[in-house]
Amino acid sequence: MQTLNTHLGTTRERELRATSAAPLPRLRDERTSLRDAGRVVLRRARPQDGAAVAHLAALDEAPIPHGDLLLVELDERIVAAVPVRGGEAVADPFQRTAGLVDLAERRAALLRGELPRRSRLGGALRHVSGGRRAAA
Repeated sequence: MQTLNTHLGTTRERELRATSAAPLPRLRDERTSLRDAGRVVLRRARPQDGAAVAHLAALDEAPIPHGDLLLVELDERIVAAVPVRGGEAVADPFQRTAGLVDLAERRAALLRGELPRRSRLGGALRHVSGGRRAAA
């Protein structure tokens, strides 16, 4: 017998999946490859992004991140937000964003001055892009 909470959760998940604007990218594994993801943009959040970040936090059932944020856009949709100064990222749980969040976290570390400019980030880009050199 299904509990009320389980039933409500399942119903809400179906609703969210039905209203999702973009289909899931085809993937070889759990990490999103830049080759398979579509158009990926990393950018700093602007004041008008507040509602989108709050929506992501609600989907992710996480607190809204504050401060300077690095956003990940996938085909012009914000799918993740990473605090530049460190902290927990929020991401759309209905998109495969693990590799993209990892890339944004590495970029945030670079912005904080925690990574060497070339060696580690270049390796991360090759990993996420499936071995291809990503365009700057």
